[in-house]
Amino acid sequence: LGELVIGKKMGRSSDTEITFFKSVGVAVQDVAAGSLALANAGKMNLGQRTDW
Repeated sequence: LGELVIGKKMGRSSDTEITFFKSVGVAVQDVAAGSLALANAGKMNLGQRTDW
């Protein structure tokens, strides 16, 4: 995952490929991964905000 985030590895090349990330470890890793995912989704204009 780290290599993907820093651009060393390519992500999916088509919609038929599946990306799976299983985080096992410290909770701060989950928060960091979620923060990056949220930031990148915003830059790509993806996702939908919902009220809690």
